[in-house]
Amino acid sequence: MLTRLDARRLIPVDVKVIATTTVDLANLVEQNRFSRQLYYALHSFEIVIPPLRARRKQYSVAGA
Repeated sequence: MLTRLDARRLIPVDVKVIATTTVDLANLVEQNRFSRQLYYALHSFEIVIPPLRARRKQYSVAGA
């Protein structure tokens, strides 16, 4: 539910969030540098994908 700044009425919302980062948010939570509440609200499941530079053999470069 949301409330506009100038209103008192609640507005129902249905949202889905996909977030990505290059830092370890769990580590930042432990250091109190990232909100624990926001972390657990966003952290339904985690997909870890190594960077392309770590998977060079899987991909060929198409170019001139």
